[in-house]
This record gives sequence, C-alpha cells and structure tokens, in this order.
Amino acid sequence: MIPPPVTKPDSGCGAMAFVHLHVHSQFSILDGTATVEALADRAAKLGMPALALTDSANLFGAVAFYKACKSRGIKAILGAELHVQPEGIGYADPLCEHGGYQVVALVEDERGYRNLCQLVTRAIFDGNHYKPRVDLDLLRAHHEGLVLLTGGRRGATGRPLLEGRPAEALERVRALADIVGDDHLFLELQDLGLPGHDVINEGARRLAAELGLRTVVTNAVHYLDPEDAAILAVLHSIGAGCSLSEPRVQPATDQAWLRTLTALFKGRPEIAHRLIIEITETTALYDIEESARFVSAVRDLGCRVAVDDFGAGFTSFRQLRALSADIVKLDGSFVRNLAENVDNQLFIRNMLGVAEAFNLETVAEGVETRDEAAFLVGEGVRYLQGYHFGRPEFDRPWLKDASHLPHPAAVG
Repeated sequence: MIPPPVTKPDSGCGAMAFVHLHVHSQFSILDGTATVEALADRAAKLGMPALALTDSANLFGAVAFYKACKSRGIKAILGAELHVQPEGIGYADPLCEHGGYQVVALVEDERGYRNLCQLVTRAIFDGNHYKPRVDLDLLRAHHEGLVLLTGGRRGATGRPLLEGRPAEALERVRALADIVGDDHLFLELQDLGLPGHDVINEGARRLAAELGLRTVVTNAVHYLDPEDAAILAVLHSIGAGCSLSEPRVQPATDQAWLRTLTALFKGRPEIAHRLIIEITETTALYDIEESARFVSAVRDLGCRVAVDDFGAGFTSFRQLRALSADIVKLDGSFVRNLAENVDNQLFIRNMLGVAEAFNLETVAEGVETRDEAAFLVGEGVRYLQGYHFGRPEFDRPWLKDASHLPHPAAVG
C-alpha cells in the first residue's frame, strides 16, 4: 500500500491520488531529460505520495533516486524498462532494431530488487543487440518480487493491437501472466496524444477482461514539462546520428511529461467518466480545504469521487459536505460479524442515514459472508466488496443462490 502524502500539495488541484509508475530520467541514455533529483522535487511539490523510476534496461540512477525521494518525504519505487526478445537473447535479426517488445518491471521487495539487478546485468552483458535484451527464460528465472506492466506502443500489446493482430497480443500477455502470475501483471493504458493509442487502450481493456487481469494508467514520462519535448528531440537526433530537420526525430507529442492527475485526464471525458477516485477519510482530514479543491477538480474532469474508510476517521458533517463526494465506502471493520453484532448494525444504519441525507451512494467493504451481504442489501446497500466477491475464485457457490436477496447486489 502507498502511504498518504507527508508533504502538503501546493498544486491547487492536488495530485495525491496519482502515482507515476513509468518514468525515465537522464539515466535512460538519450531518452530522458530530467535528473532524478528534479523528478523527486517535482513529485514532492505536487504532493504525490510516491514516484517510480523505470529507466531503460538499467538501475544506474536507483540509489540517487532513492535518496532524493527519501529526503523529500515520498516513497521511491524502483524499476526498469526491459526489452523482451521472446525468441531468446541469442536471436538477432540484423535488419530489425525493434524486435521483441518492452515491459516495465517494478520492484516489490528486496528479492525483486536483486532479481531486477540480475535481469539488467544479463541484458547488458549477454543480450545486447541494438539494445540490452532479456528473454522469457530469464524472466522466469528472476521474476519473484517483481510487478510487470505491459508497456506502451512498443510494449507487449502495443504493435500487435495497432496492426490488427489481437491473437499475438493475447499470446504475449498469457506468456507473461504464466511467468509472474495474474496478480503481478497489469495491462498498461496510455494516452500521450499519439495516433493509435485509443485502439491499443481499447484492445488492452478487452484483453484484461478476457484474462481477468487489471489495468493501470501511466504516462511514460520522459521530461518534466511539455516544452522539454524539444530537448528530447535533440537527444533522439544524437542517438540516430541525424539532424533535427529529419521527421523521424521530431517530437511526435509534448505530453510525455510529469503530469498531474487533472492534467492527465483534462479533455478526455471518455477516460475520466470510467474512473472513481478514492480519497481516504483520514487523508482528507490533513487539509480539508485542499482535499475539497482536489475533489472539485477531478469531478470537473468527469471523474467520480469516493470517500474510503467511511466511519473509521473523524469526518464531521461540515467536512463531508465540503468534500462533495459521490460515494462513501463503509469501512470493513463495521461489516465484520455484522449478522450478530448489534452495535455494528446500529452503526451501519446510522451511516446509511448520513449517506442518504447527503445524497451519496454507498459501497460496503470487507463483506465475507452471505449473512453480512443479506443484511447490507436489506438495508439498501447496492454495492458490495469483499473476499467472497473477489479472487481466489476456486469456489463461489453461494453467489449462485443469491436470488433471494431483496435487491440485486453489484459485485465491486
């Protein structure tokens, strides 16, 4: 879990609900413009609770990045962008520089860090062909403690989906899921204003639904500000050995910057309306006015906002009104043993009354039994979350005979 921010946001619209997980620095040689210190500075200034560093096939900036983030009170997420050659690192096509595909590997624990060190080392010394590469066998041998994202246009799903080969994209995703497990693989969604991103994103959503995988939105950060796209073009021209006048090095977009949540979804209602942004009750109490500005900004984008852990904090009616949220999520501690616990039943009824008074939808968290679900639905809660609604899905027989419940329960 990412902890709440320890630095106060000063961006006006807040960024505390969004963490960049695909970020390049100057250590992505000729493919990133910002120093690790500048990235950490910007993230802290925006009030982001954490930031990832995922340079291309290296961990050269990891230590400096960790220190920079720690000194600024934010969580450093270490990682790297890996180039995967599924045919094996011994395979080399002299006519094709961009064989294979990219994935983003994020470190989950110390074991993951050691495994990522192994992967980038093998890529540099054993798999170098135009760029350092790993293969599926190396990933299989060193996957523990790593979370994988499927990448962007050059990622596991990008080109196959863009070129109308969904079966190939499906095969790649299945291969990765077989290695790291469904709970450690995320289909990556991006919108950098490039042609075809809508096709890739829609295809990735379909794959995620078909395979039971989750999606994650990233921005593939290569610079701090939009105007820095011109600097990236200079770096690309150096790498390609050509002049800036050649079209192939002209910046195709100026959107690969360290955007805030509101900047990321501004002008994209088709994405924003799919999102429910959660803000914890305790986080909101750090600065209710700043939280209210953040909620207002994301609602203006078309997102809906949920107050998480409702009932576990100390929100007053004034604060709840100031947040102007759409949904409250009833804390799981009040749902536990609900069928027998009269105090919890009374508390749930009171919280539902407050939610109704403020015209808020309700979601109950931590539902573990049919009796708990029946009580909540009987009291008018339409949306339920909990162990019996999610994985593992080895046996869910009670859902089959839930027709006797007084109202349909939507599985969250």
